[in-house]
Amino acid sequence: MKLDLDKQESEFLDKAIGHWEKEHLIDGDTAEKLRGTYEVKGFDWMRLVKYSFWIALICGAIAVGSLVIDNRILDWLKTLYYTPDIVISAASGVIAVVSFYWGKRSEGKHPEKVFSNEAIIFTGVLFTASCIAFLGKTLDNGSGHFSLLFLLSVFVYGVLAWRMDSRMIWLFALISLGSWFGTETGYQTHWSYYFLGLNYPLRFVLFSMVLVGCCYLLKRAAWFSRFWELTYITGLLYLFISLWLLSIFGDYGNIDKWWHIKQISLFYWGIISAVVAAGFLVYGLKNRDMIAREFGITFLLIFIYTKYFEYFWDQTNKTLFCIFAPLFVMMIYITRKEHFNAAHRMYREEWTEEKNAEVFGKCANPNWHGHNYNLFVTVKGEVTHATGYLIDLKDLKVIINDRVIEKLDHKNINKDVPFMTGKMASTELLCIEIFNQLKQPIEAHEGVFLHSVKLYETENNSAEYFGD
Repeated sequence: MKLDLDKQESEFLDKAIGHWEKEHLIDGDTAEKLRGTYEVKGFDWMRLVKYSFWIALICGAIAVGSLVIDNRILDWLKTLYYTPDIVISAASGVIAVVSFYWGKRSEGKHPEKVFSNEAIIFTGVLFTASCIAFLGKTLDNGSGHFSLLFLLSVFVYGVLAWRMDSRMIWLFALISLGSWFGTETGYQTHWSYYFLGLNYPLRFVLFSMVLVGCCYLLKRAAWFSRFWELTYITGLLYLFISLWLLSIFGDYGNIDKWWHIKQISLFYWGIISAVVAAGFLVYGLKNRDMIAREFGITFLLIFIYTKYFEYFWDQTNKTLFCIFAPLFVMMIYITRKEHFNAAHRMYREEWTEEKNAEVFGKCANPNWHGHNYNLFVTVKGEVTHATGYLIDLKDLKVIINDRVIEKLDHKNINKDVPFMTGKMASTELLCIEIFNQLKQPIEAHEGVFLHSVKLYETENNSAEYFGD
């Protein structure tokens, strides 16, 4: 397992290892092994996909939930099936238990089917909600105190998440907790606009501060480590969405009253929200808290853009805005070309010579064969205003030479290249491994990202890899 480092830490280790290698304190193989033990934190696309998947499931739950609570739909279902609420609750509970069992069993047998397993578990989550909702309808005495159902959901989902070690179920426990808080404070005030003088955004600012504060207190608790990050992210999401709404609506609880006031009169709420976002940004930078840093910068920009559109949009030339807006996020691509000569052979040791010759043809020649490779390395990012560079091309040349050319030029790819050990020496796999060798040292430079590696084996044949 590799160590995840930020760019500054990775750059420091690169320089240290390079110095040790130059002073002959360690040999090239040891240096390569050390470099292979860490990598620069990149954007976690898998996490984004997973969270997007969860959001899609939640949207599905909301859609189904809107049907469940719609009396006309309920009445229509009753006319079709005449099913008592308690029977629906019991049936939903049975389906939920079966779904959870099936999902947990599938996770054990097929851990690679991440989203299929999550979808099965989500079915259990959905029918658990149905079970609790119809149980509430069965026991309802007309009090309207349905926040108790959300509180019950918190405990049910919490226990299930703990027992099944499921972060998705834990997410629903956190959503239920927020729902309970909102509905309970509404019920206690008979659904008036204020609770202890606080409108809904202000209430949830306090709620989220308690949730985030608990995360900091439990940060080193081993028993909570599995759910800590998700709880922290959810708490910050509650906080910043509440602050964003607060920056727009202020402490008004009545939309009709808010509609008649000038937005400039609420400027101080925008300042408070921006200060909180900036505070999390600074804290994240100083303490290497990536989550706090990303939330801080994202919502600081959202707050600024919100205020811009509130105060200045009517006076803005829309044509000029659309022309110049892309310039603020303009990205440039730079390509460096290098060349090396290397020999290889396409074969599998477990196959006979005849089968290798049948599959790979002349490329399986036992006496090897060579190519004059042309390598194109493309990096991307924003130009630094101080230098006018994206990256100093001398630095890019040194990285490519040290990490790739020196290890491949006039070498046998099958035998002499450490990062190709145990791999087929095809142009496709070589291209992928070259990308992997270059990504970490290139992205150790602030604001620079490796876009692609293109490798020409011949004038007509090439492979290109984008790190997907």
